[in-house]
Amino acid sequence: MTSDNTDNYQATLFANRLAKRYKLLRKWARKNGVTCYRLYDRDIPEVPLAVDVYELLPMHIATKAAAVQFLAAQNERIAQNDGTVEKEIASRQYATLYEYERASTALRKSRTEKLMHAKSAEKRASIDNTMKKAAHTSHSENGSWVLLMADTLAATLGIARSHVIIKTRKHAKGGSQYAEITKADKTRGTACAVNSSPQTALNAPRTQRTIGGSVQEAGLLFSVDLTSHIDTGLFFDMRLLRATIRETARGKRVLNLYCYTASFSVYAAAGGAAAIDSVDLSNTYLAWAQKNMSANSFCSEKKYRFFRADVKEFLAHNAGAARYDIIILDPPTFSNSKMARTVLDINRDWAQLVNACMPLLSENGTLYFSTNSRRLKFDETLIAPPPNSFLTVEEITERTMPFDFERTKVHRIWKIAVNH
Repeated sequence: MTSDNTDNYQATLFANRLAKRYKLLRKWARKNGVTCYRLYDRDIPEVPLAVDVYELLPMHIATKAAAVQFLAAQNERIAQNDGTVEKEIASRQYATLYEYERASTALRKSRTEKLMHAKSAEKRASIDNTMKKAAHTSHSENGSWVLLMADTLAATLGIARSHVIIKTRKHAKGGSQYAEITKADKTRGTACAVNSSPQTALNAPRTQRTIGGSVQEAGLLFSVDLTSHIDTGLFFDMRLLRATIRETARGKRVLNLYCYTASFSVYAAAGGAAAIDSVDLSNTYLAWAQKNMSANSFCSEKKYRFFRADVKEFLAHNAGAARYDIIILDPPTFSNSKMARTVLDINRDWAQLVNACMPLLSENGTLYFSTNSRRLKFDETLIAPPPNSFLTVEEITERTMPFDFERTKVHRIWKIAVNH
C-alpha cells in the first residue's frame, strides 16, 4: 500500500471513529450541561491524535444564569428540529487536534536491535540519540498527514477548516508549569485556525489573533484560550473530581494548590465553601482564575483569596498556622520554572508535597492528590499523619474518570483523610 493510500485509509478510519463518538458524546454533553469534551484520544493506534471539542458561547452571554437559559433554549430548538440551529452551533464550535510524538513499532524494534549489537557505550549513546530523533519526527515532520487529519476532522464535525487548531504534545521534559504553544504549532495550528487553505496556513506569519471565549460545565462558566498555550484553561478529565468538591464543600475551608485557572475553586464556591484560598506561581493564571471566579459571581475578597507563591514555600510558611477542611493537590508532573527556587519532579517529590500538606489539614480534613504521571510509585506508608491521628488512604481513580475519558488512564487520584 503506497504512502498516499495508507494516509487516506487512516483518514477513513479516523472519520468513522469520530462520527461514532460525536453522535454519542454530543447527546451526553447536552444532557449534562457540558459544552467542551474529549472526543477522541488515540482510539486507533495508527492515528496517534487527541481531539477536544469546544462549543463556545455567544459573546453576549456574560453570566452563568444567561448561559443556562441560552443552552436550554438551544436544546429546545434542537428537539424541535430547527434547521438553523446546527449552523449556528457550527459557527461557534472549534476543535483542538493534538498530535503526540511517539516511536513507531518498527523504529522501536530497530533501535533495540542496533543497541544490542553496539560494542561501545559511545556507539550505543549515538544510536539511541539518533533513533529517538527519528521516532519523534515520524509524524511531526509529515505535515501533509497532519493536515489531512485536520481536514477529516473538520469535515466530520461539519465545522470550518479554520476552526481546527493543531498542537503537538511533546515528551521532552522541562519548561514552565504550563507550556506555551510551540513556534511550529503557531505556524501550523494558530494559522490554520484563521486560514482555510492548508498551503496558506503553512506559510502564514505567526501574528494571528487569539481564539477563545466562554464554555459551560455543569452550570458554571469558564474562560478558555484555544491558541496561546498547549492547554486551554480547563482540564476535562478532572470534571468528576470537581463535582465531588462541589458536593462536599459546604461550610468548609478549601485550599486549591497549583490552582491554574481555579476551576476547582469555582466548583467549591458553587458548593457553598466558607473560604477558598487559591495558590499558583503564575500571575497570568491567577488573573485568569479571578476572571473565572468573577464570571460566576464569586467576588468576595475576604472569602476568596489568591496567593502568588511557590507551593512548597506556601506550605512551609503556613505549616501549623492555617487549617483547611479540603486540600486539592494537583501538581504538574514536572516544572523547572524560573520563578520557582527548586525543580519539581512529581515522581520524586510527591511524598514530600503530600506530607507538607498534612499540618494544614483540620481534624477530619481531606486531601485529594492527583497526578497525570504513569510512572509515579505511590506508597501510603511514606505519608506521616498529623499527631494523634491516623489516615485513611483510598485510590478513587475509577470513580473520577469522566464518560469521555472512560477508556483512558489519563490520571490517578487518591483521597487521603485524617481521622482522630
